[in-house]
Amino acid sequence: MTDDGVPLPVDRVHNIENLLGMYEYNELDVLVNEAIANAVDAFRDHKIKSGKINITFTKKNSEVSYLSFHNNAPPMTKKQFYGKDGYHKVSFSSKRKGDGIGFAGVGAKLFLVSKQGGEIITVTGSGKNDFMASKMHKTIDDVKFKTTEKYPLKEILEIPNYSHTSGTTYSVRLTNYAYRYFKERLAGTIQYWWNYALLTKQIVVTIDGKPLSGWEPKGDKFKQSFKFKKQNIPTICYIAKETIPEERLHIVYTVFGKRIYNQQINLTRVKPDYAHRVFCIVDVSILANQLTSSKERFIKGIYTNDCRHQVEKNFGVFLEKHNLTTNSLLEPSRQMLKNELTNRLEALFKNKDTSFLDPFLTIKKQKIPTPNQDGDFTIAEIPGDGIGQGDGGQGDGGKPGTGQGTAYANDEDGNEVGKMKERRARGIHIIYDDTIKTHVDEAVVDPAAGAIIIDTTYPFWLRCKSNHVLSNFNEMRVVIEALMKYKNDELDWDVKKTLDQYRDLLHKVWI
Repeated sequence: MTDDGVPLPVDRVHNIENLLGMYEYNELDVLVNEAIANAVDAFRDHKIKSGKINITFTKKNSEVSYLSFHNNAPPMTKKQFYGKDGYHKVSFSSKRKGDGIGFAGVGAKLFLVSKQGGEIITVTGSGKNDFMASKMHKTIDDVKFKTTEKYPLKEILEIPNYSHTSGTTYSVRLTNYAYRYFKERLAGTIQYWWNYALLTKQIVVTIDGKPLSGWEPKGDKFKQSFKFKKQNIPTICYIAKETIPEERLHIVYTVFGKRIYNQQINLTRVKPDYAHRVFCIVDVSILANQLTSSKERFIKGIYTNDCRHQVEKNFGVFLEKHNLTTNSLLEPSRQMLKNELTNRLEALFKNKDTSFLDPFLTIKKQKIPTPNQDGDFTIAEIPGDGIGQGDGGQGDGGKPGTGQGTAYANDEDGNEVGKMKERRARGIHIIYDDTIKTHVDEAVVDPAAGAIIIDTTYPFWLRCKSNHVLSNFNEMRVVIEALMKYKNDELDWDVKKTLDQYRDLLHKVWI
């Protein structure tokens, strides 16, 4: 390679706009999340417990206002703030994957390209007269910045009556719409996204001087510790006296105090008057290195999927322990059946092309990677024919093996191949359940019961029941849908591939 040539030009505005487009949610929520996430990351870097975030509204005139986030973490150094590879460089960050909850090197700049923003003022320092300041702003076709290293303070600090004392203040200019939006919804937005951090006092938030508490329903609260691969997952479980909003049912996953998403699970055997009054908030910070860049989803894979399923099982045990189930979640009283469909599925799952869809693992023993004590993997997957059989396997992973499966090799950051652990298979069983009162899913995989539960009072099931051929086909359809939904967190498929796989499975098990 040679060093000839010049760097490729980058359209900074479109680049940041594309990054903002990665988020699934309201861009005003993104602003709040990134501002708080940057503070939380600073608190964690400096081992500060119950870090303080003071949020204030300031009106400059009838057209311009600011929303400011001040945190009491140690301020940035001159190198971090003024350096060419510091705070003002887009996409630069010293953080490694899994270190923080903010969008590393980008989050603080996203609001520059928002139609509700366009300007960011940052002040950091240790005293009233000992601070540095900068203004990042959008022009017609670019984003630029000024700092107090080269420009007078009066050209940068436009916030009326601002007085700095310590830490760092991150302020964004708001449109009148954004100002009204936050005045009405800011407290609820923070409670929605950072509820676990508020409840556990990881952060202490005030809005215009008023303290903000975490959201909790009326009812009973239980602090729990769910187990996953010899690790503890701190959990708060609730049995409420009121209906829980849909966005909080039934399991809310959080990392470093921030909500990632909630998972509504099948609670067909929970007493009907409790199904919408129970939920838990779980701290799965052990999955921090499994988050996507936007920190709104987990990367699809075996480890995250196993963790989710174990959390669901632990929540089921909690519900059973408190006598909220109509029969045992672990030992269902109804007989589990096997039929021609389950036999065909078991035969199909012996094939390496479809074995991954078996919710109770494959018929043969399967070796899987096991994380270290910190929850990290030091291995990478190599798609191949086998594990530990032939040239690849458990060695340095230079080549895949010769049997079914995947080989594992050192990744670029790892020092050794992860410990391998065997998982044994369970057969496919079906429970035909005619006791379900609320018809949500036609069928679900229930790992606690060890079976696929079919709702035999579901309206469409009853419509197909009178015709044997149609009923046969419908049973296959709902079972395959349940299998694919259950494995969804592992499958990185587009719509076409999902439909193709669904069609192929139907064809293969047609009786």
